[in-house]
Amino acid sequence: MVLFYIIVVLAVSSFEIRSFTKEKQAKELAVFIVLAVITLVAGIFYLMDPYGKSLTQHIIYLLGSDD
Repeated sequence: MVLFYIIVVLAVSSFEIRSFTKEKQAKELAVFIVLAVITLVAGIFYLMDPYGKSLTQHIIYLLGSDD
């Protein structure tokens, strides 16, 4: 399932990256790549353990606000 998710994100990203490079939109391409990587990491994080702690719970723990 994780491999399928990675392939889908990369396939969609390749179309968008081609579009950005054709129109010479370097700043937009950089933002898109950052958002694509964040989406990929968050999706893999969820798919590895869908019943575990959420990403938000991990962030709250790292910030020290965990009760």
